[in-house]
Amino acid sequence: MVDRFNEELVTKQSTNAMEEQFLGKRIAKLADERLSLLQAFYAKAISIDLLKQEQDRIAAEMATSEERLETIHAQLDQLRAVLDRAISVASHCGMGYLYNQAFFDKILVNNGEIKVEYSDLFHSLLSKSSNETSLVEDRGFEPLTFWLPAKRSPS
Repeated sequence: MVDRFNEELVTKQSTNAMEEQFLGKRIAKLADERLSLLQAFYAKAISIDLLKQEQDRIAAEMATSEERLETIHAQLDQLRAVLDRAISVASHCGMGYLYNQAFFDKILVNNGEIKVEYSDLFHSLLSKSSNETSLVEDRGFEPLTFWLPAKRSPS
């Protein structure tokens, strides 16, 4: 299974590598266009309005291409992190299964409502009914003092 995830990651990386190469060429071409545009302006072949309009277009396309490159890198990092986490979690599924068996006899899910039946070991600790009766009086664990109107602890 890990091999399959790694193959998927390699496939994604190769696809992204092709897009990165395309974007790199696109950015280089836009830089050349910018230089040619500037040279045309210096040669008085284009107006300042056209220069400004083309500079804005080139800047917008470069920004879009650079953002896409950043997104590609972030996606690969995120994908690797998710795969590493999934592999880590999957490698510990056996322990989770054992914990579930230790804690629960049944977990019933019906229309979004969850009912839990705890194992004998954890029923008295975790069920709501175990908290209904208090083992300690409302006053707590502290020994009574002479000013409280209740039984005093033996001293």
